[in-house]
Amino acid sequence: MKISITTLLFLLFTIISSAQESRQQYVHADFRGRDCFGGMGLCSTQKTDLAGANASMTKNSDNTVTLKIFREKLTNEEEAHIFGQAISLANKNSLSFAQPESFQLSNDLKSKLEIAFSLDKIKAGTYLAEITKETISIRFSLQ
Repeated sequence: MKISITTLLFLLFTIISSAQESRQQYVHADFRGRDCFGGMGLCSTQKTDLAGANASMTKNSDNTVTLKIFREKLTNEEEAHIFGQAISLANKNSLSFAQPESFQLSNDLKSKLEIAFSLDKIKAGTYLAEITKETISIRFSLQ
């Protein structure tokens, strides 16, 4: 039985799509600092569905994760708190996200994103943000 090239391409696309989906998770991210008292950095990330999400997290191939924040799900105040200042046309290409202390990822999230259990934290540091009209993307290093 001969399999057509179209069928093979469809199967390959399906497999690739499935693999990519398994490495992305919708989350509700809270940016009130490590102890959730209003400081800088991540407070929590909870797995959720698209309706409850204000971001998605994706594992990259190089021991990093990308947090893509959906700007329409944030108030102007929340957006400004992420960087300590409001986003403007003048500063949107130079804003950084400060993660003053390492941030522990939950085992559930690490499992969904297929992150090695030895890489259980987002490394403390300052991360350049990529800001578009729709999203804020921050690529974090894992440790």
